[in-house]
Amino acid sequence: MLNRLSPLGKSASARLAELYKHRPDQTVVIAGSLVTGFGNSRSDLDVYVIGETLPLAHEMDLKQYDFHVTVAPDGTVAERDDDTAPDSQVKEVFKYSNGGLGPVHITFLTTSQVEKLRDRVEEVFARAAATVDYMRGYDTADFGYTPFVFLGKLLQGECLANPELFENLLGQEIRSKFCFISYRYKCPTYVEMNDAAGSWEAGDFLMAALFSRIVLESFSWSLSLLTLDTNTNPKWVTKCITAWPERYRQLSQTCLSLLLGDISNEAAQKAFTPKALDTVDELIRACVREQDANPVMPKSRSLLALFDDYFAGRLTKDANQQDYDWEKRVYGADSLPTTTLYRIKSD
Repeated sequence: MLNRLSPLGKSASARLAELYKHRPDQTVVIAGSLVTGFGNSRSDLDVYVIGETLPLAHEMDLKQYDFHVTVAPDGTVAERDDDTAPDSQVKEVFKYSNGGLGPVHITFLTTSQVEKLRDRVEEVFARAAATVDYMRGYDTADFGYTPFVFLGKLLQGECLANPELFENLLGQEIRSKFCFISYRYKCPTYVEMNDAAGSWEAGDFLMAALFSRIVLESFSWSLSLLTLDTNTNPKWVTKCITAWPERYRQLSQTCLSLLLGDISNEAAQKAFTPKALDTVDELIRACVREQDANPVMPKSRSLLALFDDYFAGRLTKDANQQDYDWEKRVYGADSLPTTTLYRIKSD
């Protein structure tokens, strides 16, 4: 796994060992902001325990937790200890206080459940890599919202027990495929760029700057995903920029400077859009490099060929031409600066 425990994550993992004793057949993954380094002393520790079967209520001391979810053989769901049958399967446990650290949330999963998620990733990836008429990948309906969030966290976590089992279930190849389909779904289109360019040309520099900032943030997220950061939570987009590989240090500093910069006056607003769109130009080329360097992901030229085929004979409408030009730009990564492409020139 790619992450390393933060100091808070190490403290939390030590407390976890006291709180829950895993079985030999289980793999334990801790995830969330305490692992990625984004968290603080109030952050939750998300824990995923994967085994052939779910633990039974009589195997655990449920009274030490503040909350739990169990399912009895007859399907009855219980959240309190006095309602829980001894042969109930334990789905979740939660403890509000963890020895001075934040809350601990433990989710129990079977290997078959994780295998189904893995198979779903394979199916969605195959579609995203083979067609352009697929809304850029997937939406949460492909997985269900909860599994989608869970899978991103799980892939981003740190394995504390039985890493071999985890790698067999969700190894590097699945991580790459998950990141690619997330990128296809989140990558912006020419429409957002036209919003920025149109506002700038109309003299509405504030609106142009706001649109440009959205596009810049979206492509920053795209680069994070293509460098195999599986964080799909929008609140961490800007923070993810600080975790880019060393080769993107300068680009990271430029993006942060623009995203956190002051655009409160018209001069700053007017200057912002050309700088932001030229930085988007760098981000596009970086995304293509990352995609082409990953042996699991389809090469940008193969996706460009799909777009060529898809739009063949369909360029009678201006919207189709714009869409084609934009996709050719994203996957062809030409050297034409974005501001030049949209005929924007700063004074």
